[in-house]
Amino acid sequence: MNIFSEYRFLPENAVLPDSALKVIAIHSDGFYFLAHDANQIFYALLVGAKKGFTFDEANNFVAQHAGIQYLSFTKVLIHPETSVPVAPELLLANTAQQLFEFCEPIDPLCELIETNVSDFSLISSFKLALLENIRQHRLPIFDWAAIWLRKTVQFANPSTNRVHVHVLPSSFWVSAFFDGKMQLFNSFAYEAKSDFLYFLLGSVKAAGIMPDAVALRLSGEIAPSSLLAVAVHPYFASVEYDAAHFIANEESRMLSMQFYPLFDSSL
Repeated sequence: MNIFSEYRFLPENAVLPDSALKVIAIHSDGFYFLAHDANQIFYALLVGAKKGFTFDEANNFVAQHAGIQYLSFTKVLIHPETSVPVAPELLLANTAQQLFEFCEPIDPLCELIETNVSDFSLISSFKLALLENIRQHRLPIFDWAAIWLRKTVQFANPSTNRVHVHVLPSSFWVSAFFDGKMQLFNSFAYEAKSDFLYFLLGSVKAAGIMPDAVALRLSGEIAPSSLLAVAVHPYFASVEYDAAHFIANEESRMLSMQFYPLFDSSL
């Protein structure tokens, strides 16, 4: 059984404007779909399923509920199986595969994709079957984790120390910036609040950062009133939320926090 939430901000029978960007993001528990431009959100769809979705299944679901076919998708984001950040100088003497294997075993059913983030690259592993399914439709594929990291880098400056967390139904990413440099990136699976706190606080402290000395910025499936958000407040200097900067309406702003990595950073 699929569980989904749908958000429409267009009048009934209205057509999406040509300026709308249409982004789909697929993870192991479901997918997101977002249509927006530089001024507003037009349509958003959040879908969860125990078995996950192939790209064709996700596309058919979007077509059925939003009436939008895959041929007009602007980009496709995929949640990686695992990711390894590497410094550019390491890539001068080693291949991406060699660097990845230093940290993680390579699944023969996966393919590695390297993405430049800022002053480092992210090498991520993706299920080959999903990649081939999307490539059949000649659509641009992006590393979801790398896209999110690019957004967190935007906040990195020497006077601001921050921890960013993006939450999905059963996993989360964490990155930390101290003195303007990224000190941490990792991903964790979780089932309960205790798991979430254990991995978040443990990874931040392992990076040599005291949580009560930095601001925590949250995005994804973690509303301000949620158990996870309430639980982290006592441990950090402040708790804030990453959202699309151009969204003024409060309802849309909260939605943009949930869909944060899907918004185009160039807008």
